[in-house]
Amino acid sequence: MRRLTWIFFAFTLATPAQITLTPEERAEGWELLFDGVSAEHWKGLAGDPLPACCWKVEDGVLKTIPGETQRDIISITAYENFEFQWEWRLTPGANSGVKYLVREPRLQPDWIAMRGRPARMVLFWACVTGLLAWLASGPLRRRPRKVRRWLWAGVGVAAVAFTASVLSYSYFTYVAKRLAVGPEYQLIDDEGNADARRGPLQQTGSLYALLERKQQLSLPVGEWNHSRVVVSGSRAEHWLNGETVLEYDLNDPSLRERLAASKFRAIPDFNAPGPGHLSLQHHSDEVWFRNMKVRKK
Repeated sequence: MRRLTWIFFAFTLATPAQITLTPEERAEGWELLFDGVSAEHWKGLAGDPLPACCWKVEDGVLKTIPGETQRDIISITAYENFEFQWEWRLTPGANSGVKYLVREPRLQPDWIAMRGRPARMVLFWACVTGLLAWLASGPLRRRPRKVRRWLWAGVGVAAVAFTASVLSYSYFTYVAKRLAVGPEYQLIDDEGNADARRGPLQQTGSLYALLERKQQLSLPVGEWNHSRVVVSGSRAEHWLNGETVLEYDLNDPSLRERLAASKFRAIPDFNAPGPGHLSLQHHSDEVWFRNMKVRKK
């Protein structure tokens, strides 16, 4: 009997406790978005199921699987006026975030990546193809047939390379990196991440790359923090460990100016009014989330 008691006790400790709402929380309209056992309230972008390559439930938390493949997840339900709170923990040097007012069902293009290597590759091969075609049919059209044949062969090779670049870019943008787009509550190792060291716009509690937090209240890396986002009409608040660290108006002219000058300027509906999904960001690092709940206002 004693042995059975110890076995039961050990099993209880090894089994994550399911998180539930108190009667008071239910009366206040709170809904659980993660109970420590199932991620049924979350999914991938564009109708995808929860991406098993990048996310898993383990020991009562919803955690990212570190790696180069980046797949954000979004809440099944969309929210317009809401209060969302969650607990989170980072590994050293980690970068993540919680986005809100994310639009679905279309898969948002990774507009930021368009400014990177894939876009330059596409542009390069498009220019090479155009230049060779112009030379073959224009200034060099009276050159010997052998020269023109080599030029047209070059056009063919460049055209194939251009097509391959477009296809690889499409994969990179729409498949390999399924990233949500929307206002982001930054979660990051303020001391150990290179992006965070660039300034407060990239630090925990800020509206990523747009508005900086008032003060640094995050606990040391490895400890659990508590955050909250409140959106009511055009007003938004970021809370961290029980205190307000940022308040702003989605329609504020100065925010619109910052948005127009930022890397998000080409993104349609970035912070437009209307219902949107919550999103947990996968940024290749290991991050833990738990005790996530939301209520409509």
